[in-house]
Amino acid sequence: MKKIFTTLALVAAIAPAFCQSPLVLTQANFPIATDSISSINVSSLITVPALGNNMTWDYSTVNISNATQYTYAYPAVSNDPFFTTAQFSGLAYYKALNTQFGYNYDSYFANTADAAVDLGLQVTPLNVSLVSITGNSADSLIILPTREYYPSDPRVIVKFPATINSAWSSTIRHVVHMRLTVTAAGVINAPMEHVFYVNRRDTVIGWGTLTLPAGSGTTGAVSVLRERASGSTLDSFYVNGSPASQTLTSAFGLTQGARTSTSFRENFYAAGSWAAPLFINYDSTFTTPSSAYISKNKSIANGISSIQADAASYAYPDPMNGNTFSIMLPASAEVTAVSIQDISGRVVDHLSAVSNGGIVHVQTTQPLAEGMYIYNVLGTDGQVVAKGKIISGK
Repeated sequence: MKKIFTTLALVAAIAPAFCQSPLVLTQANFPIATDSISSINVSSLITVPALGNNMTWDYSTVNISNATQYTYAYPAVSNDPFFTTAQFSGLAYYKALNTQFGYNYDSYFANTADAAVDLGLQVTPLNVSLVSITGNSADSLIILPTREYYPSDPRVIVKFPATINSAWSSTIRHVVHMRLTVTAAGVINAPMEHVFYVNRRDTVIGWGTLTLPAGSGTTGAVSVLRERASGSTLDSFYVNGSPASQTLTSAFGLTQGARTSTSFRENFYAAGSWAAPLFINYDSTFTTPSSAYISKNKSIANGISSIQADAASYAYPDPMNGNTFSIMLPASAEVTAVSIQDISGRVVDHLSAVSNGGIVHVQTTQPLAEGMYIYNVLGTDGQVVAKGKIISGK
């Protein structure tokens, strides 16, 4: 990771007199995401913030003008016959199965009176060749299109009302359907399931004010809750309705019932924004930061410097018409190029582009194979200002 800054000492002191009581988050002041969220990588700056209540966490002197920036699409969901209560979705998450391959999925979110929740997921279909593992070009793992909806038992992101000492937890069971062919093992187009449990535990451990750099100065001192989240994922695999054999899982570098991922994060939540203005990832003891990001939040005064105007986008027609499609952006968006990736992350085309009143017309250099692709719209500084999905073929 590129080192952009040298050092930062977080200043922790008694909060100003105006911050006399902790923030309380509710559905009314924790709005849904509406289009996209931009984050700035400040990982090289972060030391462990001081714990406590009625604190001041001051980042006002951080120079983020050359920091790496990322934009994540969160388009609104409406009239979806499957995710009937979802309000917005997060695009292009990735679930690794082993070090060589995995699959993409989208999550569907909503804010209810009781909580901000993750309601379900949609898996992008994918055909993975297993020749690098088995040596047989006929062997494959086909990820089938999967839609899961669990409104009765969603994954809880923030339980309302949330304030100091609030705590909540949730466990979600995902089932992703596949087809497996390993000729040498006598497995031919067999139904396979990847079952994984995601456990999450959250506690609000502190409160105070947070100051971030902004376009013409700082955001000012914003009231925040410091929330600590820990999570883990357990994976299992089934073939023909029974647990996959150890011989088969070992050949693919998989372990039945293994804990395949863990996360340890602190979110500094503010009223008026679904995304935490600051979040820090840690080791399992919450003592050593591994990465940290400042998020752009519309509700915070002045915004954050060097991030372009919001770039909510959508592509049409979808599926694309031959090798052409158009991207709708805010009229103010500055555009220099469009990069297109397949769902494995490989760049398949990179084109110069301009925005004409918020519309970017794209013509790929050659027809794209049937499937789903991710487009990234690049601004004048070469950073991604918007991204989304487009399908090629029927």
